[in-house]
Amino acid sequence: YVRPDASDDDAIAAAEKTIGRALTDAEKGQVRSARQTAYAGRYSSGAPNDYEGGYFGEESLTPSIVPEFLHQNELTDWVLTYQMSGAQAYLYSLGRYKATGSQLWLMTALSQADNASTELKRLIEAADRADRSSVAYPTIAYHETRLLLAQGKQAEARKLIDETLNLGDTINTSARNSFMTLRLGLAQTLEDFLRDSLIKPYAFDFDGDAGTIEEFIAEQKKWYDPEVNKDGREAYEREIEEQYKDKKLWQERQMFDDPTIEVFNQHFPTASLVVVMNSPALPDYMRERFVLAVWTRAYLLGDAATLNKMSPELIKYYPEFEATLGKAMAARTPAARDNALLFFVLKNPILNPYLPDGMGRENNEQDQWSDDNWWCAPYDTEYDEASSSEVPKTLPKRPAFLTAQQSQLAQAERKKLANIGDAPKFLADKVMAWAKRSPLDRRIPEALYIVIEANGWTKYGCGNNEELRDEMTEILRTRYPSSEWVKKLDEEAAGN
Repeated sequence: YVRPDASDDDAIAAAEKTIGRALTDAEKGQVRSARQTAYAGRYSSGAPNDYEGGYFGEESLTPSIVPEFLHQNELTDWVLTYQMSGAQAYLYSLGRYKATGSQLWLMTALSQADNASTELKRLIEAADRADRSSVAYPTIAYHETRLLLAQGKQAEARKLIDETLNLGDTINTSARNSFMTLRLGLAQTLEDFLRDSLIKPYAFDFDGDAGTIEEFIAEQKKWYDPEVNKDGREAYEREIEEQYKDKKLWQERQMFDDPTIEVFNQHFPTASLVVVMNSPALPDYMRERFVLAVWTRAYLLGDAATLNKMSPELIKYYPEFEATLGKAMAARTPAARDNALLFFVLKNPILNPYLPDGMGRENNEQDQWSDDNWWCAPYDTEYDEASSSEVPKTLPKRPAFLTAQQSQLAQAERKKLANIGDAPKFLADKVMAWAKRSPLDRRIPEALYIVIEANGWTKYGCGNNEELRDEMTEILRTRYPSSEWVKKLDEEAAGN
């Protein structure tokens, strides 16, 4: 063992001391070669460095703890300072801006400023004069807008947002979305809210990889293997195109981000979601997911009037539902209607009382390994590190056009839905009661099979009711031994 700066001769001497004899010429060559390889690997291996410039010390990063020699290089000084926050970092950035007049330091000081920061007026005036073509300008404008909003200067902030959005391709998709989100906070009407909450994705995520839909299609096509894909390359590529056909539609579409979806699910009661669904500001391709959510809410909350009103709307978007849903709505007795509606829900796992995020669910096929069959009870708590316990989640900000009473009604509905719980257990309990009430109903074996499958996997805590699953399996096997659904269970068990 020698210091990193030791010479080869030092290393050879240390080795000889350790083993108690002189090294042969061949062994000395091995020492020199091993050290050369080790050092080459450290400095010229070509392996990417995963260091992203973060500071991982226990002490907060401030200008005072950065060694002086790092401050002497302008770029290094800026890279480190831009990661900092707090009053000391702000004053340092302000000083560097005053000394250099650089827009990078103006951007940095603005990003670290708050409403009480000293010389804030000077920075905002400088931001107004900033070069619109500068690569730093979108960030300068964003933080100027943030500070104007903090000062209550909404008209000035809105003007700056609109001016920045009108810069066209000068700002990229991600920056444009950030300004849309700022303007969303100023929405006074539902139409304003919908216009500013619909944003275009700057990338898509598939299994941890980010990129455009076209890039994922091209990557998939590279995987062609003539030994596996016996029908040839053209057939394989057609299959890939078909697989991504619906996803490609979203490449140029706008959608709601997760925070906006949370606002819909937390603050909008069913009646308000119907208003959204009918708004001309809502794109047609987003309308069907509101229809699905409203119909399912009405079903779960026992809202017969809304259910009757929404059923034709649901059939309009899903014509294949007409046979089963139309029959359910035309049932002659309340009991027959309840049974038919339950069977309809069981057959369509796309039904969900909560608006989905992203591109939403793409198919209506039940898959016991999938985590988006029907719905899971909402997680309305979060972990608090200070108390080391779960605490109620903070409600997102209520849009200005919604009244407090509407938000309270939405919370009351959400509480009822939370009490209903996860779909797998809720539906299983309903099927068990149905089987007890109407054991000769020909739909019971299939209904039992569906909920047996639904309760077979944890689904992030939604499902995995093994005792209930065993009980239903016993009922299916003993009461309906000749059923095709018992055979399916046997086939699956044999396959496992």
